[in-house]
Amino acid sequence: PLFRSCSTLRYLTQLHAHLVVTGLHSDPLASTKPLESYAQMGSLQSSRLVFETHPSPDSFMFGVLIKCYLWHYLFDQVVLLYHHHTQNGSRLTQNCTFLYPSVLKAVSVVSDLVAGRKLHGRIVRSGLDIDHVIGTSLFEWCSQGV
Repeated sequence: PLFRSCSTLRYLTQLHAHLVVTGLHSDPLASTKPLESYAQMGSLQSSRLVFETHPSPDSFMFGVLIKCYLWHYLFDQVVLLYHHHTQNGSRLTQNCTFLYPSVLKAVSVVSDLVAGRKLHGRIVRSGLDIDHVIGTSLFEWCSQGV
C-alpha cells in the first residue's frame, strides 16, 4: 500500500531508500514494488537499477522488469534482456510460465522470427504449450504471419 500511495518520484525514492537502510531491499518481493513503481512513474532506468543491484533477483522480479519494458513499448529491449539471461544460463528464465507471454509479444512486435522459434521450441520442450495463457500467446504469435 505504501508504494501505491507514492505520488512523486521523490517520495518513491525516499521509500526505496528506507528499504535499503533497513535491509529489507534484499528480499526480492520487497524490491519488486519499487522496481514496478519506478517504471510506472516513468523512470525505467531506476527500475533496471533496482534489478541489477539486487543481491539475488528472482524470476518474479525478472518478469516484472520485462513487464515494465513492455509498458514502455521497448519490445526490442525485452528480447535483448531475455536473450541475455537465457544465453548466460540464468535461473531467472527457467520454467517461468508468466514470462513467456510477454516475451512472445515482444518477439512478435519486433518480428524476430529466430527468437520466436527458439522460444516456441523451449515452451514445447518444457511441456508448457498446454498452459492456456501460453497457448493463447503462441496462437497469437503464429497468427501474425510468423
